[in-house]
Amino acid sequence: MEKRTKDMPAVKSVALLALFVLLALGAFFALGMVEKPMVDLGEIGFVAEKETYGITWVIDEFKLIFEDVGAYFKGIWESVDMKLDAVENGKGIALLCSTALQKIYPIVTLLCFVMVALRVAFCWTPFVRLRAIGWSRVALRLGKKLRKTVAWVIGYIVYTFAVHNGVVAMEMLIWGKIAVYMIALYAVVRVLLDGIGKKKVLNTVFTTISTALIALFAVIVFDRFLFDTALWAAIFSCVESAVVLMQSDEKNSEMTMYCIFLALSWLCTFVAVQRVAKVFEKQVTVDRGGVRKSLIFLLIWIAAAAALNFFGTKKVMTDLDLNTWKALTDGEYFYKSVIYGAIGLGLVIITPIMNCIGRKKDVEEE
Repeated sequence: MEKRTKDMPAVKSVALLALFVLLALGAFFALGMVEKPMVDLGEIGFVAEKETYGITWVIDEFKLIFEDVGAYFKGIWESVDMKLDAVENGKGIALLCSTALQKIYPIVTLLCFVMVALRVAFCWTPFVRLRAIGWSRVALRLGKKLRKTVAWVIGYIVYTFAVHNGVVAMEMLIWGKIAVYMIALYAVVRVLLDGIGKKKVLNTVFTTISTALIALFAVIVFDRFLFDTALWAAIFSCVESAVVLMQSDEKNSEMTMYCIFLALSWLCTFVAVQRVAKVFEKQVTVDRGGVRKSLIFLLIWIAAAAALNFFGTKKVMTDLDLNTWKALTDGEYFYKSVIYGAIGLGLVIITPIMNCIGRKKDVEEE
């Protein structure tokens, strides 16, 4: 990375672009990337206002904590403890675990806000030593700061929608959507700037195209995997069902295995989401090897998730075939996900070929 940065003619543009994206991500985070939508259950007389998790919410939450720190954390523990007492023979595990993650969600949100704020607040520090280290080192350090900020931003979004159902409990705001697309766009512009002035036009064009395809693919898959279901809620529900069945007097081994297979399937899906998040991080610093590795592991994990779901479903539907499984809600989800994973692997294969063709064409022209 460092050697490539030193040789890059557009190093000043890269540094300023990274600085701009850092500041923009901080601004979007402050405005609020996610929102709890308004819930209106008029029949029972319950109305919950929508809540935007931006800087206003952060200030209010800090005030609430500092007014009485002990009472704040005691309230969290009492809510979890109440659900713990209600667990009987495995029943209630899902509610207990979901409640625990949802109750600490404000703490996680505050932590993410603090970390992003610190990254953005001190993003100017590389410029202090500009005369001593030069623009190349400044660009390198800003790139590292941006990558860490992207990790916190994407991690926050993953935690939010893995815990809360994306359709009912939480929504992505326009600022969150812009942030995700901005990260993807930065990767493309970063590669384009990297090729400016190297007199290797075709190689730059092919590399930019391949980067754009991977960036767009990452955005689509991120949306597909994450927002269709609350992953941890699905995992906890399957685990609870398995434990309840094992504790039951009437043993049903087939149904128990079905629940265990499904729990592992959703867990693999969550790991696959982490690989997509890594694609975003690696692209920010033009780590092509890291991107390829993440896309390969994406296919492996999502293929494992699909296989576990298929064989788990076959435990309760013995005559299940591939076409019948694809018609099921979960089957359709995992089948399409495998297709996405295969596309990712295709991009891994095509990208080096495109780059090699570009290099050869440029050498011939020279």
